[in-house]
Amino acid sequence: SAPRVVDINGDGSPDVVYAGDLKGNLWKFDLLSNNADNWGVAFSGSPFYTATYQNAGVSSTQPITAAPIVKANDRGVGGVMVAFGTGQNVTEADRTDISKQTIYSILDSTRYKLVSSRLALDTSVTVSPVGTGTTDLVAQTLVGTAINGDGNSSGRVFWKMSANTVTYTGADAKKGWYFNLPETGERLLKTMQFFDNSNVLEVLTQVPASGGNSQEETCSPSPQEEKQFRTLLNIMDGRKPNVQVMDLNGDGIYN
Repeated sequence: SAPRVVDINGDGSPDVVYAGDLKGNLWKFDLLSNNADNWGVAFSGSPFYTATYQNAGVSSTQPITAAPIVKANDRGVGGVMVAFGTGQNVTEADRTDISKQTIYSILDSTRYKLVSSRLALDTSVTVSPVGTGTTDLVAQTLVGTAINGDGNSSGRVFWKMSANTVTYTGADAKKGWYFNLPETGERLLKTMQFFDNSNVLEVLTQVPASGGNSQEETCSPSPQEEKQFRTLLNIMDGRKPNVQVMDLNGDGIYN
């Protein structure tokens, strides 16, 4: 799927690439060598992470179509946070698919060093792929009930997020966080961006239109309009922004 090219040392040349696939695998590709014959899949050919949703002992694949987004970890452990979401809208059946999809942000703690002025892997630090599952991740969720906006925000609905702590050091160190998208059929199809050049991810998700609201379709089954959602989460821990960025009562004052 869509790739994210990363220039780690800022020399204008790509060093690594992250990209997902429709089987939920997030891959990392190593482009560090001057010789393209030495380029290949990092972690000895294994995916960095495989996104699956577990429910009642049943595991379901979560496809990745949008490009990941990357930011250096600033919580004292180095490495980079790789954030991505799941969901696809490729086939006719995808439009009404209700499989649970998720936003993830996972730490890649790979270390690098300069060798003859060129970036190379620091092999003194062994880094393994995170694998799959959420045991090493912290969940963020919606809390409370929906809140209707007022004033200029009338017609909009707001939700509050949990603020669970993600610890990257010590005996209980985690590898990142995840947020299961709550709306039935909700998924990520657009690449996430950083809000105002901060650590805050602007996540635009949607439930695709189906039935008569889709091009060249009949009104059977019943048409369903597209629903769109905007979520703001810190890439480091999945918590809400530290400053007010939503105007709940629609008075034009962000307080």
